[in-house]
Amino acid sequence: MSKQYLLGIDNGGSDIKCALFDTKGNEISSCAKQVSISTLEEGFTERDSEEVWQANLEAIRKCVSTIEWE
Repeated sequence: MSKQYLLGIDNGGSDIKCALFDTKGNEISSCAKQVSISTLEEGFTERDSEEVWQANLEAIRKCVSTIEWE
């Protein structure tokens, strides 16, 4: 039977955080990628959706690269 993992992603304000856990809750790896924020007017912020998507992909790749696949 192959090992199973859980992946969590937090798309926060200026950071995309990713953590990989085993099924017992032990952290295997984690990382964070920064994304830029634009402030067009006071009280409003925007993030570029493509930049957020790419940061998610990079964070996931980095976390799963620590696994020794069978």
